[in-house]
Amino acid sequence: MNTYYVDEDECAKIGEALTGYRFKIFRKAPEYASLEHLTTSISRRDLANALFFTVSIDQQLQNFSIASDSKKIRGADALWRMTRHILETEGFDFFSPENLTKRFATPESLASFLLQKIKELKGSKLYLLKQRATLVLRNAEKLTQNYDQDSTRIADGAKDAKEVCSRLRRDFLGFNGSGKITALLMRIFCFEPYQIWRLEGLEALDTPQDMRTRHFALKTGMVRSSERGKRVLIEGSRQERDLVDKIRVSFRVAATHVNVAPLYLDEPAWHIARMCCDVDNKRRDCGEGCRYASGGRCEKGDDCSFHELCSNAFVCPVKRICLNGQGLIDTRVFKRDEAWPEAGVEFRRA
Repeated sequence: MNTYYVDEDECAKIGEALTGYRFKIFRKAPEYASLEHLTTSISRRDLANALFFTVSIDQQLQNFSIASDSKKIRGADALWRMTRHILETEGFDFFSPENLTKRFATPESLASFLLQKIKELKGSKLYLLKQRATLVLRNAEKLTQNYDQDSTRIADGAKDAKEVCSRLRRDFLGFNGSGKITALLMRIFCFEPYQIWRLEGLEALDTPQDMRTRHFALKTGMVRSSERGKRVLIEGSRQERDLVDKIRVSFRVAATHVNVAPLYLDEPAWHIARMCCDVDNKRRDCGEGCRYASGGRCEKGDDCSFHELCSNAFVCPVKRICLNGQGLIDTRVFKRDEAWPEAGVEFRRA
């Protein structure tokens, strides 16, 4: 039987690298980079509401893209750039619950509006658009009923971060399930640069797990296996739950070593996974740089939001301590072809 275990020494090294890297990149996150120039003119309440509603639909964006400044951007970057476009064209109070519920009587009307904005940005189809519109309007109603139309007040009177998370799961659509969206909102609202909430007990919250952060923990060697070779895990099985728990613990060990909350390590790990361990990057050798590097040169140049942090091509901050392709690989991150590595974890549905 395969046994997964946490490599505490590796976690400690990764924790130090991630903490140092976060100081360089936190302003490059989509939720900040897209709104940075607005933060000096938008009110705290309007900013918080824009962040809240965008976070609530910040998932399943793999195929979503828009055109911005003569280039195509995808995923979360595209969603947050669309939020900026809406604020600039419709007014800073667009995301106030009062405006949303008065202006859009039905989810269909909001979905139609969002579709028009996507067309203005020459974007692709946004998956589950009507469902996202329904979620936004339901949550606007809840903010009106319980929190005086102000998302900053969700934390009023809460004794700690866990109580705020409980309120989010109890009162709003989109914040249950895996907990990824709840954790994302907590990170955006509680850490720099926004720091909308100042809460006790952030250290009790774990790093959220998605495909990128899981793959990061496996590839770097934070979590290892006592067996060699590829193995298959059935999604939802006891073996998969054991692996998920080990990944959760690995980030907690890394955070404890550098005396930060585990949630603090989410953003740098996610960015490294996006740039180096990316879905489209089938190379196992991190020394080759990011997926845009070709022949030692960067194909994107100034078009990349990370270009000033790189020397010609992205160099992974954990390159010297990562197992560099010798660790476990989440095969869902790789395209289904013969290039799959031998030391993989293949997830299959039951």
